[in-house]
Amino acid sequence: MAGGNLAGFALRFAGNAILARFIAPEQFGTYAQASVYAAFLGLLQAVSFPQALLQLPDLPGLVATVRRMTLLLSVFIMGLGLVLWPVVAALRDAAVGHCFVGLVFAQGVVSVGLAYEQALQRVHHWHAASGLRLIANVVSAGAVIPLGIALPGPFVLVLRDALAPLLVIGMIAYSARRARHEAFPDEGFHRDTAQRVWELGRSLFWNRALEAAFFKVDSLLVGELLGKRTLGLYDQARYLAALPNTALGPVASTVGLRVLAQLKDDHHRRARAFALLQWGIARVVFVFALGAALAPELAIRIVYGSAWVEAAPILQALALWTLLVPVAVNHQILLTALQLWRPIRIGFIAATLTLAAVVAPLALLLGAPGVALAHTTAVAAQLVVWARGTAGPLGLQAKDHLRIGLPPLFAGLIGLGAGLIVESLLAPGYLGATLGLLAGFTASGLALIALEGQHMRRELRYIREVLRRRDPPVLESPPAGTSPAGATDPDPR
Repeated sequence: MAGGNLAGFALRFAGNAILARFIAPEQFGTYAQASVYAAFLGLLQAVSFPQALLQLPDLPGLVATVRRMTLLLSVFIMGLGLVLWPVVAALRDAAVGHCFVGLVFAQGVVSVGLAYEQALQRVHHWHAASGLRLIANVVSAGAVIPLGIALPGPFVLVLRDALAPLLVIGMIAYSARRARHEAFPDEGFHRDTAQRVWELGRSLFWNRALEAAFFKVDSLLVGELLGKRTLGLYDQARYLAALPNTALGPVASTVGLRVLAQLKDDHHRRARAFALLQWGIARVVFVFALGAALAPELAIRIVYGSAWVEAAPILQALALWTLLVPVAVNHQILLTALQLWRPIRIGFIAATLTLAAVVAPLALLLGAPGVALAHTTAVAAQLVVWARGTAGPLGLQAKDHLRIGLPPLFAGLIGLGAGLIVESLLAPGYLGATLGLLAGFTASGLALIALEGQHMRRELRYIREVLRRRDPPVLESPPAGTSPAGATDPDPR
């Protein structure tokens, strides 16, 4: 699943970089402004009916019931989008209104597509789900990129969001009808099952709604206070900063959620699975954070071109945000898997209050980079709350969190210092930034090996063995008088 997503992610990243060379920041700003309004209307999708396919046990007609509920909700939201279309156009302009209604329809398509995808994931058809998504991304890029070059504009970005999930729906529906796939049993709507799905969705709603609002409020502030062009720059800088979280999303939010939900009664394995996820995520994302801190202008010029160079200070201000968000999300996923909703809500409330307290002075002082720093501070407050919430279910002590988090943090600081020293000795430009970045990566890599080389090798060997084993082992019940980690399970990890 991670491999298929990384391939699709690389394709979307390359497509976005190509489109940014033909579509101006102001037009990206139009799209970003419309996406803010569409996201707030899309808060109704926070009931997340498709997630029932990852969390609920086998229930009569679960797949068919979830698909029907998701479709009805999406159609309802699309209808609201049509009603609000002229309102948004009157408040902003016609282009924002057109993009708004297109994005509302795209969100509906994405939601229905998730119901199909997660039905495959429920029966552990990870290769099929990721392969179909990759095919859809290839076909979508093949259509959208030439269109963006020929007719550059914000509507191309809307089409980019909608086309791939629409293709996924078509391919899965066609194959399911032809082959009667086990993921799509021929069962109708079940009222009792719908009640269980609704109960889970209602529990998820406020957490997901707070999450969606929190991760759009900074864009809303930038657009309202600093204008479309600055919003376009901010939106794309945050897109780059969010790449690690986007790339690792299926590992944590899909596979991780499914695994942690199934291990809710197995304390030892649940803690092991979470710690392994957090260990790997922290060591991947710090590389991106270091790059954003050391060479933001180099990254912007390479990815977007010289027309976007004003986004470099914003990307640099988001360097720590790049590291904190994926780590925080992993805590959120564990709380979701265990259906511990209160800590999630408190985390978003703490983050929102923190953002409200610091965003005005930082924005007035630094502009868009100040908004980025304010959002980073809010995410840090959120992480503290969620880490406290997961401490009990995991049985982790402070030293365990330090063992996971401190080595990459120290290594990142050492790399940052080394990179800044090299850059200060060279003239500004591509060469100085590139050599500084290489020095930073080298120093941080050596520091990380020195700090935890043996532990790193042991964990990587374990992950390699898991990846080699395509079919998960069957865990039999231990014989009477033996522990769960006895003869039937020689490796308690």
